[in-house]
Amino acid sequence: MKLLKAVGFLLLIGLFYMIATAVVAFVMGIVGAISGGYTDVDSLDAFLSNNLALMVIGINLVTLLFIFILFSFRKEKSLVKYLNFSKLDISQILYLLVIGIALNVFINVALMLIPRFFNITRYLEEHDGVIENLTSGNVWITLFLVIVIAPIFEEILCRGVILKDFMKSTPVWVAVIIQSLVFGFIHGNIVQGSYAFVIGLVLAVIYLKMKSIWAPIFLHFVFNFVSLFIGYFIDENMTSFLGIIYVMVSFVILAWFMKVVLSKEYPTQEYITQEVNEEDPTYSLDQ
Repeated sequence: MKLLKAVGFLLLIGLFYMIATAVVAFVMGIVGAISGGYTDVDSLDAFLSNNLALMVIGINLVTLLFIFILFSFRKEKSLVKYLNFSKLDISQILYLLVIGIALNVFINVALMLIPRFFNITRYLEEHDGVIENLTSGNVWITLFLVIVIAPIFEEILCRGVILKDFMKSTPVWVAVIIQSLVFGFIHGNIVQGSYAFVIGLVLAVIYLKMKSIWAPIFLHFVFNFVSLFIGYFIDENMTSFLGIIYVMVSFVILAWFMKVVLSKEYPTQEYITQEVNEEDPTYSLDQ
């Protein structure tokens, strides 16, 4: 029964996201037609593509509002309490800062190297096209989406609601995989979806360990922020040998700091397993 509720709630959010996409696109199309004189299909399509970041912000905010409203009808009532927005201390922030940078370097350099050994040109072009559309509009709107809206919306949805809901009816590792699959899927292309799945695993572990939704939100923010500037520090034409060194060093740093975080005991607070433990005292994050 709990599994069906988790799946149903996920599908309901997905359905509303699609509706929000259509509504926001329609509203922006009207705005474009009135203010810019875009009346034919091609010009409207170009207008929406050039303002894709603004459209995604609108879709995310509307969907987030919908989730908050839905929670008022659930027995938990408060989404804020459900996710736990407890403060992070300075050591947690520093750990997350290093993990975010190392994870970003690891993934971005790996993406530079993989095409040299495997023919994934078509998928990379699709990935680059999505990124180009998102960044082709107003730079400030793009920054607001990438480092503020996206981390908050995606962490509340994936690490917060989906992870916790599925933890009530499945083993933790299954819930972690499910939310990572959703996280990868919502990025819309194979390349970005693949590394988003890996990032989602890391973010979920961080949330489970640090017990505050601020932890994955901040880590997500660091990752996205570094992505904006990593091209200035890492040459995409570097030799394969140097690239492998980058990958190995960043992976070692990432693994070391993840080990440090996992070895620490953070204060137990009212968070993700609250209701599960109330119904099943034997439930554990280790299962």
